[in-house]
Amino acid sequence: MSAEEQRLSAYIKENPPFLAFRLNASRLRQSLGNGEVRALWESRRRGDKIPSKLEPVLEEPLFSGRNCIYLSAGRALGEPRHGEFAVIFGYDALSDSSWFTRNSTWAYTLWKTKTWPDQSKPVSDADRLAFSFSVISKEDAVEYLALALIDELRHREDKQRRTLAEKLLAATSREIFWETVGDENLLEAEVKIDRVLTLEKALKILAPKEKLQEALSWPEAARFKDKIVSF
Repeated sequence: MSAEEQRLSAYIKENPPFLAFRLNASRLRQSLGNGEVRALWESRRRGDKIPSKLEPVLEEPLFSGRNCIYLSAGRALGEPRHGEFAVIFGYDALSDSSWFTRNSTWAYTLWKTKTWPDQSKPVSDADRLAFSFSVISKEDAVEYLALALIDELRHREDKQRRTLAEKLLAATSREIFWETVGDENLLEAEVKIDRVLTLEKALKILAPKEKLQEALSWPEAARFKDKIVSF
């Protein structure tokens, strides 16, 4: 590793990606009432109402994706496209069975095959085997993601690589660093958690400023009011 890469690696190990679960208002309210975030299969088993658009069409045949909760590992506020609210967790909230991947399943498939997944084609054993090599244990995740980011930089043109490395090393906060990583499409890491994740372990529950009072007014929010703040 170059001196520059060593500095980046050290920074990531000291300032790991943020863990965020984005969701819409109805699912947040339901989760507050349950006291936990539930995977799709667990929600259906317990009679929760879940929109069909949450069906993990690619993840299910690859690794029984209905049994998983998906957290982004990167930006401080997660990925906005997944919902207007965000639940932020620390690494101590992860169970021993939690695992990481370098990309989301869709982004991984695009990265691996250079094309968007064709949902009309069945997932093959070769697909499952290829995906298995992207699985990272919880214990190894931060070190692996540091190496993955460096690997991604090495695949950029020299001028772009130097510019990006300088920009990352100049970041004045962990938030800015991981926002830059996301903006530059360097990593889109994801955490998979089995079945349920209690909201007691959430660091904070973030609501858009204009919806904070609405969220605080929900009866289901009563026990978590000290965690609900605006962003």
